[in-house]
Amino acid sequence: MEDTVVPQYKAVLTTVLLLLLSANKQLASSRTDSSSGLLSAGQAAIPSAKRDTLLNELQLIVLPNPGSDKIRVHLRVNSGAMFDLAGKGGLADLTGRMLLRTAKGLSASDLSEYLTQQGLTLDLRVGWDSTDITMSGPAASLEPILDLLGRMIVSPGLGELELDSLIAARMKELATEKGRPTDLAREAAMKALYGRYPLGKTVQGTTDSISKINRNDILYFHDKFYIANDAELAVEGDILAEEVTKLARSKLGIWKKGEKVPASFLPPEPLGTRRIVLVDRPDSPSASLAVAGHGISRRANDYLACAVMARILELSIARSTSGMASGIKTRLEARHLAGPLVTVLDAPPDKAAAALQAVLDAMDRLKSAEPSQEDLDRARQSLISSYLQETATIDGQVDALLDIEQYGLGRDYMLNFAARMAAVSAEEVRTAAQKHLNTAALAIAVVGPASMLSDPLKKLGQVSVIGSSHSF
Repeated sequence: MEDTVVPQYKAVLTTVLLLLLSANKQLASSRTDSSSGLLSAGQAAIPSAKRDTLLNELQLIVLPNPGSDKIRVHLRVNSGAMFDLAGKGGLADLTGRMLLRTAKGLSASDLSEYLTQQGLTLDLRVGWDSTDITMSGPAASLEPILDLLGRMIVSPGLGELELDSLIAARMKELATEKGRPTDLAREAAMKALYGRYPLGKTVQGTTDSISKINRNDILYFHDKFYIANDAELAVEGDILAEEVTKLARSKLGIWKKGEKVPASFLPPEPLGTRRIVLVDRPDSPSASLAVAGHGISRRANDYLACAVMARILELSIARSTSGMASGIKTRLEARHLAGPLVTVLDAPPDKAAAALQAVLDAMDRLKSAEPSQEDLDRARQSLISSYLQETATIDGQVDALLDIEQYGLGRDYMLNFAARMAAVSAEEVRTAAQKHLNTAALAIAVVGPASMLSDPLKKLGQVSVIGSSHSF
């Protein structure tokens, strides 16, 4: 077994805020030494973490927090919707939800009662790359939490009747959910960008894909992907690492190992041209747009440069669309697989095409010239500040440590994040833009009144019009 201690730094939010204020003053007064100004923002609060590994290769990360009256346990299984079976989107999500209904010896109602009796809270999140189960409760509740995790993960019932009931409930929820126009635009853009590639669907699936899932699919997914040697267990609270190891061995030591499934998907078909999908909503007073292109993996060497590029792109688009667009957000959705780079915005129908052209022009500018020092500083400072805020809490620190393990970022990542981000140069940003921005091959979705939008959009590319009830 391995027991490694990460150096401890004081995670005091007040200090972080003071450092951020100092950095902002320095950036305001002088732009000549931007890297040192950014570095004065401080570094992420590094928790004291002790690590161990069970014989089944389940990784343990213990964050002692003496005096805490709460304990928090976070289990991450490093498989998610990326591995949904073809045509059965929502399988990972449905499998996770089944764990809440069929924990060994506990029905859904019994589980709810058990949580109440023990004073526990439980949260389950299924994403593209992982399934995360988080439980918290009183300081002395580690044993019941790990016992419940064992019931859920190691030996769930996964019964037919419970699955039928869950599928019926999920189909009803999905049929009645009315997403925001920007969400609808994003889904349409993902479908146009990826087609049948895994990232072209949603984590939750659709009524059609969920209706095709059966118990054998759930059993397959649980058996194949819920394995101890592809998971991490993080425990935070007034607890000794030795006690965590002892209880984890007792409750989760029988969790089986398995062969890790590599994400060996063929790359998505490249776009040969610009694709514009117009989702007709005749009565909509505005238009929602999503512009998507192929991005990068979270493990990519140029991730930080791409993150800065995306933030600068958002700043540039905001300036270019001033007075004709709102709600502008650009996200680099880097995952285990190369995720998309997506910009969403809203505009009046008569200004939507002009706003879209402004987005394309902003991308081309980033490719043709290095960003200004002011934009570079603002983007790097924003990303550093966001990371410091996220890791200022113990929950954020746990999430960051799990990301480090999952994506192989290196255990010095939190310690050196600010320095690495501050070192991203304008040339690196331009190189990232040239490599990853291709305005001639983007997937664009617009939700709004087709009668007003169709002709102006045709000037920017071939337009396909579909009804608002279309299933993505």
